[in-house]
Amino acid sequence: MVRSVAGPGTWWDSVKGCAVAGYNGYRREYHWENTSDVELCTNGNGYNSSHKQAWYSTGCNGGNPTVPWGNVLAYTQMQGFSLSGVTGASYLRRA
Repeated sequence: MVRSVAGPGTWWDSVKGCAVAGYNGYRREYHWENTSDVELCTNGNGYNSSHKQAWYSTGCNGGNPTVPWGNVLAYTQMQGFSLSGVTGASYLRRA
């Protein structure tokens, strides 16, 4: 698990995780959990049908959401957004 930080009022990128080799129709699962007292939302790195990188919502309550990946070789990465306008928040994610 990798500890990551969500920015207060803005999206902060996590460090890159493991490389993933996808295939046609593949969806990448992002497991994450909130480890702070502040609520946060996340996005997961994925790829659209044109193989272009895009950010997809992975929710605000943790869990195991999936995002489109397809036939792409790339690194996983997440973004976090703290719902507190003043402080950040921390979360754990599977790299």
